[in-house]
Amino acid sequence: MSDSVFYGTDIMIDDDMKIGFAGNDFKLASGIERVLQAIKKRLKTPKGSLFYDLTYGSELYKFVQTGFTKEKLSYFESMIKDCLKNEPLIKSDSITISTVKKDITGFYCRVSFGIYNYDNDLNLVISADKVLKIWSE
Repeated sequence: MSDSVFYGTDIMIDDDMKIGFAGNDFKLASGIERVLQAIKKRLKTPKGSLFYDLTYGSELYKFVQTGFTKEKLSYFESMIKDCLKNEPLIKSDSITISTVKKDITGFYCRVSFGIYNYDNDLNLVISADKVLKIWSE
């Protein structure tokens, strides 16, 4: 079974959460690309903002909106893990976070995780200072 059949296809959304277009048509994200897009979207969506699923999303946006304190930074990694554990395709016990920078000016980390029916780990980078940025490596 191909990745696009197993993991599905969705309309592509760029890093700024804008719909991608190719001429007059939508760009599509399929397979692993669609999985990574869904995970990034979950991390960027404010938790509780979807009326039909109040558990969807994360609280990472709070860092960008209210600034960094030592207390908030201590919860950053656990917020990421908690959010990813709610993504059905992710193997919860496979999530690892390597923090590169964590101080009152911002946070920068690499996140690695496995998904079901895929042999390789997937990797994301999360950066938060004045803007929350998430990209795949």
